[in-house]
Amino acid sequence: MSPTVPLGPGPEVISLTVFVRNGLSSIYSATSQAAFDKAFSDFFHNDAKITVNGKHLTLAQYKQQLQGEKFLEQSSQVSILNSVEVTTGRVGLIETGSVGIYYKVQLYERLLFMGAPVESILNSSLNAQVTAEGNVVKVSALDEVAFDQVPR
Repeated sequence: MSPTVPLGPGPEVISLTVFVRNGLSSIYSATSQAAFDKAFSDFFHNDAKITVNGKHLTLAQYKQQLQGEKFLEQSSQVSILNSVEVTTGRVGLIETGSVGIYYKVQLYERLLFMGAPVESILNSSLNAQVTAEGNVVKVSALDEVAFDQVPR
C-alpha cells in the first residue's frame, strides 16, 4: 500500500480585485525610483488609456501624478473598501476582464508635525480593464475618480 500524500487544493486563481490591489500596493509601497518604475510597468500596458477625474492623461502623465503623491511618503497602506468584477477570461492563473474598486490609500509623509508624520488620504473609485497581450496580463484602460485629503 502506498502512502497518501496530501496535495492540497491546488493553485489559486488571482481575481481581478486581487490583481489590481496587488498592483496598486506595489506602486504605493515602492521605496526607490527603480522599484516604482518596475511596479508601474508591471501593472500597465504601454499603450494604456488613462482618465482621472474626467481628464485624459498619457501614461507618462499618470505616472508623474502618482510619483507626486509619493514624493514625501515615508510609508503607505492600500485598503480595498469595495469591488465588483466581471471576468471575461483567464491567462494562466490570472483573470482578465473589468473591475471596479473603491479604495483608500493612507500616506504617511516624512514631514513631521508636532513630532508625528503628516498623514494624507487618497480616496478613489476606479474602473480598470485587465487584458492580456500574449501571456502578459496588465491594465489596458483605467478610469479613476480620486480625491486627496489631509485629516485635521
